[in-house]
Amino acid sequence: MAKSKFIKLNTEMDEYLKLLREIIAIRSVSTDASYQTEIHKAVKWYKELLSRAGAEVEIISGYDNPFVIAKFLVDKSLSTCLVYGHYDVQPANIDEGWTSEPFSLRIDDQRVYARGVVDNKGQALIHIYSVIRAFRENKLSKNVVFLLEGNEETGSPALPRFIKDKSKLLKADLALISDGEIVGSTPVIEAGFRGGFNSTLQVKTADLDLHSGIYGGTAPNAAHELITILTKLIDAKTYKVNIPGFYEDVDTITDDQLKNNKSIPFNSKDYKDISGIKVILNEEYDVYTQTGLLPSVQITGISSGYNGQGYRNGIPAVASAKINFRLVKSQSAQKITKQFREFIDKIKPSYAEIDLQINDPYEGVKLDLDNDHIRLAAKIINKTFGVDPVYKYSGGGLPIVTYLQDYLRITPVLVPLGNEDCNMHAINENYNLKVLKSALDFSMLYFTS
Repeated sequence: MAKSKFIKLNTEMDEYLKLLREIIAIRSVSTDASYQTEIHKAVKWYKELLSRAGAEVEIISGYDNPFVIAKFLVDKSLSTCLVYGHYDVQPANIDEGWTSEPFSLRIDDQRVYARGVVDNKGQALIHIYSVIRAFRENKLSKNVVFLLEGNEETGSPALPRFIKDKSKLLKADLALISDGEIVGSTPVIEAGFRGGFNSTLQVKTADLDLHSGIYGGTAPNAAHELITILTKLIDAKTYKVNIPGFYEDVDTITDDQLKNNKSIPFNSKDYKDISGIKVILNEEYDVYTQTGLLPSVQITGISSGYNGQGYRNGIPAVASAKINFRLVKSQSAQKITKQFREFIDKIKPSYAEIDLQINDPYEGVKLDLDNDHIRLAAKIINKTFGVDPVYKYSGGGLPIVTYLQDYLRITPVLVPLGNEDCNMHAINENYNLKVLKSALDFSMLYFTS
């Protein structure tokens, strides 16, 4: 086995931050094909780091962006932990309002700023760093297999095929995943994720944009027609989804779930301050029940007409909207896509051409938390964070969790390690250094216990 050449710096935090600075500088954006060179630079960086540390590393192509699999095998008699992370990130540009270059790590007294510092390069690197440390010090208590993918931010379209094809490479007793946030200062073990899909709805009313003076008042307007459709999608008073049958398979929320969710620390002022919103909608339930155990449909982008400087005064011929569906465990993504298409077909104007694209639906998941792997994680969280974790249903989606359960029968242990105000997917994404220190302590103890 190759001897590790891992660089020893003054402190563990310095060592970790040096590595984080290097990988952050690689702009591995998966949502834009022009960043393919950066994607492959990131893969090369992980391969070199993990190989130098003594891991058996394999790069697997043919499933969209490459997968990195790295194995630290210490003893066949020990359990094997699969650690999942993703090296792709959301786009970022300083012109969007960042206070510093988003792909250059900036550190102040309390936080580390950069795109990917929490989602997910920073959190994945916590476990990579801890395993390398434990391995070089002969303290690693588990065999560890790292699975790093490069398409999480695009919905992981090739992931189920990859897992089915490479199941032998991924054999493990449990999977540790850190790709989320704690609640305030309270650590979290996640109990499930919503599923869902993205869609693009396009409305076409003419072959070209028309002069708003000559045709205004006689020609249909694609932007108007799209907005009319979108206003019928969501009830303006209740914010409920109007698609017939949309809620019929949603699981009944139990008293135990409500009791658990209401026990999670929540401060409405902090919630509003972090998000910048003025009001919390749908307060029939607490926020964690609303986002974790109920479905949602959100319009995430609208495009039509001329949006440059000045005015062109043309009637748009084409308008499109991006619509995101978040679905809970018992809802079938395939069934909902069918209901959505039927709904659009019913309400669309007869004089418009409609195109509806559905992208990569995946199912939600709820986890069985009554197992030794979860209990061990909770025990170590208590030691390193100084408080017991809460158990939270996440409103986000993480397709890998569903696939690990359905295809590999691996027990997932979901321990998010990011701070709640990390600005994931937004400007000035950041990692609170106090939280980061506890996260590093948790990871090191987890892989040496």
